[in-house]
Amino acid sequence: MNKDKFLECIDLIQKQIQKDDKCADAFGILTDQNRIWYDNGSIFEAALIALETQMQDESEWIRYWVWELDCGKEYKPGTVTEENKNIPLRTPEDLWNLLNKNLKSKCNEE
Repeated sequence: MNKDKFLECIDLIQKQIQKDDKCADAFGILTDQNRIWYDNGSIFEAALIALETQMQDESEWIRYWVWELDCGKEYKPGTVTEENKNIPLRTPEDLWNLLNKNLKSKCNEE
């Protein structure tokens, strides 16, 4: 997968998460509850599996970036390190760089 296509996929995932948040807030207003979620986890799971497979992301960095780091918003320097060096994961491009570094490492090992 090339960088532009990867970034496009990540952008679409981020946009869907934002839409889901807005819908949950709106449903909450209509029902007098904080938030109401609808389940679209299957489509997210399919997208993540496809990206992980395409990028050979056996360590699930994509999933970590989307869910644990809230698409990079929760990233802080020192969150991810390798050999005491900070690995930035704030942006989709940072994620792309990490995945490609790991992919190149795998190719060199073979």
